Formats: sequence, C-alpha cells, structure tokens
Amino acid sequence: MIGAAVKKSIIGLAVLALMASTANAAPITGSMSLGGSVIYVPFGPQPPGEASIIDFLPLLGGVGVEFAALGGTGYFGALDGGSAVVTADLTNDAALAAGGFGVYAPPGVLGTPVVLLAGFADPDYAGLAFVLTEVVIQSGFPTCTGGEGLGQSCVTGQVFNLQQTAEGLRINFDVRGFFYNVNTGDIGQYKGAYATTFTGLTFNSAYALLAAGTPLTCENTGCGVTATFTPVPEPATLLTFGAGTALLAARRRRAAKKASKA
Repeated sequence: MIGAAVKKSIIGLAVLALMASTANAAPITGSMSLGGSVIYVPFGPQPPGEASIIDFLPLLGGVGVEFAALGGTGYFGALDGGSAVVTADLTNDAALAAGGFGVYAPPGVLGTPVVLLAGFADPDYAGLAFVLTEVVIQSGFPTCTGGEGLGQSCVTGQVFNLQQTAEGLRINFDVRGFFYNVNTGDIGQYKGAYATTFTGLTFNSAYALLAAGTPLTCENTGCGVTATFTPVPEPATLLTFGAGTALLAARRRRAAKKASKA
C-alpha cells in the first residue's frame, strides 16, 4: 500500500513538470517497455467503458506497485531490467478518483494532466515521471456490441480496442503525455501503448460479467499487461539539442553503473 506522502510526492512531480521551462532541457528519446498485472473493475452493472477502474495490482490501492521495467533504448538504455516502477490506477469517473481509486483519466485530452508513472527504483531514474495528458480516442473500428467473434475487432468506451483471439479477449488502449526528470530537467513527448489479454474470455462472456458488475480477471487474479512507450515529434525548442545529448546522458549512466559495480 502506497502511503499518502508518496502519493503527494508523485502529484508534486506533475506540478514541477508543468511549471518547468523546456528551453534548457535535454530531450528524452528512445523507447521503454514495462510489464505488470491488471484487473478491470466495473462499478455497478454496465457495458464496458462506463464508471470503472483500470486497476494495476495490488487491488484497489489507487496505485500499482507490481510494474517493472522490461528494457529500453536511448535515454532508457541503462534502465535496470526488472526494476520496479510505480503506476497510478486509471478511472474514467471523477467521483472514484476523488475517493482515491486512481487518477481521473476520461477519454480524450485531459483538462488536468496527471502523473501516471513515477517511483522508478533504478537510482539513475529516480527523478523521472510520466505525465499523462491524453487517453487516446480510438477510430477506424466499429462499436462493440458484445456479439463479436474470433478475429473480430471493435471499440468500446471510446478508448478500448477489443479483439477476440484464440487465447482470450485482448484489450488495447493508448495514452499520450511526456516524460520529465525533476532532477535534470530532461523532457520528451511520448505515446504509450497498453495491451493485455483476459485469458479464456470471449466477447459474450466478458459482457455478461460486466453486466453483472463482476471484474474482468485472469482466473481471479491480475492479467499480464505490457506498456510500451515510444517518442512522438517534440517541440522545436527540444529538438535543437539533438539526439546526441540523450545518448551522451545514457552513456554517462552506463559508465557510472560499471564504476559502481567494479
């Protein structure tokens, strides 16, 4: 369970990020992947996409502490694989967010950006946070009805892309925002792609569970989820510094780690 002081420190990072001037910041580039466990928790009988929580374990804690780095490139190239990362739970309901069940993240551009990732256990990334500015509204897919079958894809709740696979019901959603390092001022615009498969579920069975107000799980526990963050075009004020700055920063981290382990 994450205490109130830790939650406040995460929120404080968001304030600092929004107040920071990007004119003297080094750009954050490269990709990063994270892995963890997730449960989809509806509040009351519903079709998917209504009042609910994307709950990264532990259950109903407001934040997930079972996320870990899977690897990275560029700026993230020195990130220790397996090191822990704290993620906020997400809810599309303002009342649930006010009750401490996650950060308020409705579909589309957020009126108030929120911190999604922070608490990197790797000391070289201790000041890093990801500030969420948008939950991407999906387009180009039909709206789900619950009657879809194997191989079919659709969108529900505006942001969730659902696909029936042989393994189960795969759910994807995307976010946008920026990484900001409070210790160095480094900053970069990013898109995050989240994916999970609720094993054994079909459209019909998932919709039946949600209609009864029952959470979507994998055999009564969290389902594996991955999140891959990739850079998007940045403002000209950041691009003027070039990719070389980020590469040099990554090399310095690698050199420091080698020296500390010698």
